[in-house]
Amino acid sequence: VASPLFLEQALFFCSDRNSVFSERPSHNSVCTINENENAIVAVGTASCSTAGSTKSNRHAFRDDCKRISSAAMTNPHEPQTIRITCAPGLVQYLQHEVEELGYTVDSSRPTGLEIKASMHDAMRLNLFLRTAFNVLVLIDAFTCADPDELYKHVRALRWEEMISPDEYLSVVSSVNTPTIRYWRFGILQVIDAIVDRVSSATGARPDSGPLRENFVIHLYWSADKAWLFFNTSGRKLADRNYRKIPHRAPMQETLAAGVMIATEYDGSVPLVNPMCGSGTLAIEAAL
Repeated sequence: VASPLFLEQALFFCSDRNSVFSERPSHNSVCTINENENAIVAVGTASCSTAGSTKSNRHAFRDDCKRISSAAMTNPHEPQTIRITCAPGLVQYLQHEVEELGYTVDSSRPTGLEIKASMHDAMRLNLFLRTAFNVLVLIDAFTCADPDELYKHVRALRWEEMISPDEYLSVVSSVNTPTIRYWRFGILQVIDAIVDRVSSATGARPDSGPLRENFVIHLYWSADKAWLFFNTSGRKLADRNYRKIPHRAPMQETLAAGVMIATEYDGSVPLVNPMCGSGTLAIEAAL
């Protein structure tokens, strides 16, 4: 569950679910809202160059990232970079799902892919994707030489416009840089930067901890480049919570969904699963 304050700025939500999600949106145009609907529009940003580490490329990367920060903060209708994560081995099935929903995949890796879409689309992806872990929206990308630079850059962002002091903040990370020895130090730097910024602007500090709910930030830091994403999913989408008393080692729901996609099962014929265990394959087939 995402932060209400962030959602107030970021989500496109309508009480009539069918009117929002029944048709595929145009990803090259701005989402529009009927003034009579109880709807909210939201944040956009542009993609960031992943140029090499030469001096000229570092400047190009920094310039692109400044543009990203500006777009994300000032133009809520701009299409933005969305990273969708998944388990290793499932990206081809995730890509199939994403394309079936009408989106174009810009790039992919063993554990996910990236597209250009709006925050409205992020909510739609959260509703319909079955092989995904999380839907992450790029907040900012920047060069980062050391933990001090990480803190300074993160604190420079206008977090007080995204998270309320009475919200709960969680940060997770994937860090691969020789500048720190303990990966959790990167998490602490990001938490301190966000909390200090909010505190200086509002006089109050949001709580933080390990629970992946409410306002969740993902830090990716590789060599001298870092990316900050807002996790629109909260906990993993694989945590379906439809089984309260599972067997000892049930199949993960996203894996079962991938298996059903791979078999091209469409529900037109009965599904026979005699050694069903916790019933994950049958349940995912029914979904």
